[in-house]
Amino acid sequence: FFRMSLHISKYVGKAMENDILNDIHNALVDAERVQLIPAFPPSSIYAQCRQTIVVWMIEVCEAIATKANAVCFQACYFLDRVFLNNGLDDLAHRGKFQLFAMACIWIAMKFAESEDVRDLGKQLVDYSNDAYKLEDLVSAEHAVLTLLDWRANLVTPNCFLGVYMSQLTLHRDVHSLTILLLGLALQQHHFMIYAPSILASAALQCAGHLVYVDGDLKEDAFAAWSAQVVNISKLSIIEVSPCAQLMYEAYNQFAANHARVISPMNRMESTVESSCIVSADCEVSSLPSSPSDTSSVGPMEPSPGEEDFGLTVDGHE
Repeated sequence: FFRMSLHISKYVGKAMENDILNDIHNALVDAERVQLIPAFPPSSIYAQCRQTIVVWMIEVCEAIATKANAVCFQACYFLDRVFLNNGLDDLAHRGKFQLFAMACIWIAMKFAESEDVRDLGKQLVDYSNDAYKLEDLVSAEHAVLTLLDWRANLVTPNCFLGVYMSQLTLHRDVHSLTILLLGLALQQHHFMIYAPSILASAALQCAGHLVYVDGDLKEDAFAAWSAQVVNISKLSIIEVSPCAQLMYEAYNQFAANHARVISPMNRMESTVESSCIVSADCEVSSLPSSPSDTSSVGPMEPSPGEEDFGLTVDGHE
């Protein structure tokens, strides 16, 4: 219903469309209030391995999912809650990180993908370099759902972003940068303290600043953009600015780590460097572009109306 409602303008009047979107937004906010935000000390085993696993999950989602953005956010939210809310954050369970990540992707794809998902399990096994069997994945899927108490309809920043973007007049670079910023935030555990609505609004505000202010466009255009985001998200600048500032710093660090300068006015076609990997002890099977190929996978072209993260990893394990 949520995905269908974002394409209703061709069927109903503008006033009714706004009412429906407002109802969806209110429902998301209500669900967000009761959704547990995972928290864990940076010294924990999962914290040390999380970025490695999330980067690998982004690779897999961009390789096999037509809606990589939605799938990866949902899958990562599943994984965080599985390990952080169920006492599995210890060395004994480190070997399960990748298998459970695969299961989380599988579950998320069953929710988000409209295509036939019967072969996705075999694809995931192939993309793990056959480190696991299909029976392992099936067992892990059941374990993940059990640990989630079968509550697999989590609210993510992507849910709010769909509502916000459907009501904004988007500069192309703002759209691309927003997706990129959320992808960067997804990899870094200190963003997990922020609610999904805050993350989505902060990404829009930060992307607008990068394009309109840092991009030497008119600053009054950014003021108008910022006010529009506040009006649609119902979140004040004071509520959003701490998260937006962290995103701004993360983006600058991301750009500084690249050999070429990334301009906010260019389409984001860039890579995450292997230096972002946190721990050599948190290895995952490398990602082949096909079952018989051991080369790394580049970014997939997004389907109409859908953007990928613009993030891939070149040949790391």
